Amino acid sequence: MILRCIETQGKSINNKVNEIYNKKYLSFNEKYEEIDAITAMKRKGIKIAPILNKSKKIIDVINIHENFIPTFKNLFVVMAGGKGKRLLPYTQNLPKPLVSVANKPILEHILLNARVENFKGKR
Repeated sequence: MILRCIETQGKSINNKVNEIYNKKYLSFNEKYEEIDAITAMKRKGIKIAPILNKSKKIIDVINIHENFIPTFKNLFVVMAGGKGKRLLPYTQNLPKPLVSVANKPILEHILLNARVENFKGKR
């Protein structure tokens, strides 16, 4: 696969590395913001970019492809106000977000659904 890509660019396996590699590559540090990285990669037409640590060692790779599903690091709000009158007697001594449904508190269901929708916290 690599040889094929090199050969289609008019290069061969016999070329020196400094004649083949991309001198203007795009990389990100450990504290990158995913949405910023994706935007930069799309702008430059890059599908794969390394994530480097402080020693410039590759620790991960961002790979954008046709089926890419972005993750969101933006905040979301759980609206859980009110007196809970419709849920009495369950809310007599327990706030609504902690009432169990299918053996889990409602708040846990909300947070798990946020994860399924690709909302992520900070690293």
